[in-house]
Order: sequence, then structure tokens, then C-alpha cells
Amino acid sequence: MAFLQEVFHRFRGHFGTWNETADSGPNCAGMLSDAIEYVVDKTFPRLRAIPGYARRLKSPVATTFRHIDELAEGIPALFPCSQESFHSDPRVRAFFVNPQHMREVFSQSQEVRDLFEAHPHSAECCVLLCVHKEEKQTLGTALVGDTLRREVLQTAVNFVGHRVYAPGIDEADARQALKCCIFNALLAHIKQSGNNAKRRVLDLENRLRMLRSELPESRWSEDTDTRDTPIAMQIREIESSLAQTDLRFLTLEDYLHFACNILNNPGRFISSSVVHLRLDQMSIKVDDPEAPGKDLFVSEILITSQEPRIAALVRFPRSELLPQSEITAKSVLFLHG
Repeated sequence: MAFLQEVFHRFRGHFGTWNETADSGPNCAGMLSDAIEYVVDKTFPRLRAIPGYARRLKSPVATTFRHIDELAEGIPALFPCSQESFHSDPRVRAFFVNPQHMREVFSQSQEVRDLFEAHPHSAECCVLLCVHKEEKQTLGTALVGDTLRREVLQTAVNFVGHRVYAPGIDEADARQALKCCIFNALLAHIKQSGNNAKRRVLDLENRLRMLRSELPESRWSEDTDTRDTPIAMQIREIESSLAQTDLRFLTLEDYLHFACNILNNPGRFISSSVVHLRLDQMSIKVDDPEAPGKDLFVSEILITSQEPRIAALVRFPRSELLPQSEITAKSVLFLHG
């Protein structure tokens, strides 16, 4: 993570010059070369056996860094997460059950505690907060016109799975943490997807061999009755699937081509959008613009096939960090019921 943070810090907003030319800036070529090796380490290390692998990865890797940099820089500015803001900021009130829950989320992060210890004069830390948005249909009471109605179908919005990432002492650190998380998630997707695709091909080929052993080609290729058997039909179906597979992952070239294709098109796998929610005090969706409610605009990030996550850059004050003894006591209570 430290290496990625250095890359995003050094070239923030200037990845457009990160190319193969000689005038691309001081240490640019060296940093790009190191970034390529980082990508290979995290995906398919055996790619190093291919002559010229680094040259072929240069443009795709630079394209991905540029895309992630632009996306993360578009996330709204930090906002405070504190007991005071819980009562004044609808985002904070929606993200957390109550002020105590908010304090527990940040206080349970060892990284937050370590940062405050390393910077004793820092009054706050800046972190990346990620949560999952859940919507659930429920029955409740609602004011329709001047009438209070019961058993009204409503949509409750909850934010769960709170995660705090890579705290820093300023906003730049928090944005770098977001960029690093996105980049590593994409590399993990490349590795997992490539390996999964290889396993699918192997499974199909093994299944094909088994079926052919049960019904040799010499028996069914010319015999109409035999060609219409379930086994023969399965054989043709598998052969058709394999014929339509672009990459069989038989060679390292297949893996390199697969990685380059994703890195050259990061927008197909990483995207962000602004989600607008209008909620009441109980985090129930409000459809009527005239009804009481608060408007929330939050950033939702989609990384490959993962569940979309709400990402927010926030500030948390040192003064609201819970004592370690209180966090430990809660953990023991949770484990032992």
C-alpha cells in the first residue's frame, strides 16, 4: 500500500504525462516501471517470462492509474463525523445508529489509534469510510395528507458493514487511500477472474474427455441414432462452448492479453455515481418532495462484480476516540455473549 500511496501522491492530477516519452517528468519512467512490477506481482508473476511484458503493460497500467485518479478526485470533500455533526449532518445521522456507534466504528480501527499515537499533536484524522447500503420493505405509519395511516409500505435505508481505511492527517492521505483500495481491488479481480476462467476451461475439457470415453467419436460421428443420444448432445454443447471461448488460457500470452484488456478499459470495471436519497428522521425513504425529510447526496463506487459501496471521505476528532479499555470490554462481551 505504501508504494501505491507514493505513486498517487506524486502524480496526483498529472497522470496524463505518465507515458513512454523521455520528457514525462522526473522519475516518471522509474515509477511507472515499478508500478508495472507491482501489477505483475499482484496478478500473474509468471508474466515475467514473456519477452517485452513490461513494454506491453506500460500504456494499460498508466491508463488505469489515470482513470482511478480522476475518479477519486471527483469524490466530494471531507465532512466531519462527530457527535456534533451527527445532529446537524443528515449523512452522518444516516450512516450511524447513534453517536456512540459512530465513535465505536472509528475507535475499533487500530490504524486510527496508531495514527493518533504517531501524531500526538493532530486534533483529527482523515479517513476513507466505506459502507454498504441496504434497502428493506417494511410496514409503518405515515402521514398522508392530514391523515395518519397505519400499515403503510415503506422503504427503510440502512448502512452496514462499516470499514475504515488508511487514515491520514490530511485530505490528500484519505484520497490516496481510496485510490489504493480501488487499484488493489481491480488487480484482485484480474487475478481471480483469470484463474476462474482457466478452471472453467479445464472443467469443460475434462468433462469432454469423459464423455468421449463413454461414446467414442468413431461410433457417433456417422451413426445418426447414436449422434442424437444425450451424451452426444452434451459433447456438441461443450465443444460449442469451447469454440466460443476467446481465451483458453493455454499460454502466458493469454494471461497477458487478459490483463492488458482490463487495464486498458478500466471504465468498464470501475465506476462511480452520485446517489440521491431523501430520508426522514427514521431513515425511511421520502417520495413526496413536500414531506419532511433531508436530502443526501453520497458517492457510490462500483468495482467489477462486487456489491456497490458508498465511499465517503471524513474527519474524525481525537477527542471522541473511545478508551482502549472500553473497546476491549465490548469485544470480550461480544465473544462470550
